[in-house]
Amino acid sequence: DLDRFKVYNDSFGHAAGDVALKAAARTISSTMRREDTVTRYGGEEFVAILPGVDIQTAPIRAQEICDTLAKVFMYNPKTIFAPLTASVGWATYPVDARNRDELLNRADLAMYMAKKRGRNCICGASELESVAALDSVLSEVVAQLASADTVGPGMVATLEKRLGQIANSSHLEELAEGMLSPNSEATLEALNALAASIDAKDPYTSGHSQSVAKLAEDLGDMLQLSPAHKNQLRLAAILHDVGKIGVVDKVLLKEGKLDEDEKLIMRMHPILGARILQPIKAFRQILNVVLHHHEWYDGSGYPDGLAGQNIPLHARIVSVCDAYHAMTSTRPYRQRRTPEFALAQLEAGKGTQFDPIIVDYFIQMMRKRQAENPDALEADVHDDHPGTPEAEAAS
Repeated sequence: DLDRFKVYNDSFGHAAGDVALKAAARTISSTMRREDTVTRYGGEEFVAILPGVDIQTAPIRAQEICDTLAKVFMYNPKTIFAPLTASVGWATYPVDARNRDELLNRADLAMYMAKKRGRNCICGASELESVAALDSVLSEVVAQLASADTVGPGMVATLEKRLGQIANSSHLEELAEGMLSPNSEATLEALNALAASIDAKDPYTSGHSQSVAKLAEDLGDMLQLSPAHKNQLRLAAILHDVGKIGVVDKVLLKEGKLDEDEKLIMRMHPILGARILQPIKAFRQILNVVLHHHEWYDGSGYPDGLAGQNIPLHARIVSVCDAYHAMTSTRPYRQRRTPEFALAQLEAGKGTQFDPIIVDYFIQMMRKRQAENPDALEADVHDDHPGTPEAEAAS
């Protein structure tokens, strides 16, 4: 994927962008063997198929593409010469994937990680940890959830042991189609079990998904959302952290601040969550909430840097509820914050991290609870979830 190509287009015009695309195509093609195939995949993305290239050779070929592109400088009258660089993700079959769709998805995910590392570099799917084993595990999980009469502690315990690596399943739709619908009791039980499984990966996260969902549901009442929208909001809040299934324990359970590489891994969880849910039609209306609940109102969040009203409303709601519950919960390296501290932090984050209107309604909701029951805010303090708004924004 060509780096910052939208900026290039906006700065120099689409005609210059077309010239750059053609130059990129020629340059990438120059690195190919006769048996290789390279094609434009869409926008500024290119896909290369390299038969016979194994996991040892793939990074060498990927680096060759990256280095060759970096030597290309496009002339334009504004900056005279502008460098043309790319972020390259690679994956091999059958080590990283079981079929062509998985292979492309894994390479795409690796490419995104390369961009997060600073662009103009490569990343292999193997660096994201192998998903072949987890693919079948997730298929099994969905099948269990969809077919179970009840979801009890035993199943949750089983799921907790099985979930823990990056997921990209091509079988979810096959298993879930026709079994799950957004409003069915089976779906709600499945969601609750899946959320409990996510929380169970870390003893400090017990009940976080349900707590955020309850706050979001109550805030939806304050905002006078329709019943259908409140239902979508609740489902999204329950599953907002589903992508953390794909975060390795050494990062998720780390006591202390994450380093830069660990932050990059943690920041993949919204993307992973959306991809896990995407094959299930019943959940497609909440994908953007799962994907964008870490966007900041000022555009400095992730994964897409959306700002203001471009961030889905339900994602803005979940963001506030998630931050509040994170602050009022204990983390391995710090004690929980008081409700008053959390509300003050939300107030301070208006217009930067949070939607000002959503924060105002949330604070109004919490003050109303306090007026009705002076101990209500203290009752919202938890000993379970590891996060402050700062930590959550960085994770």
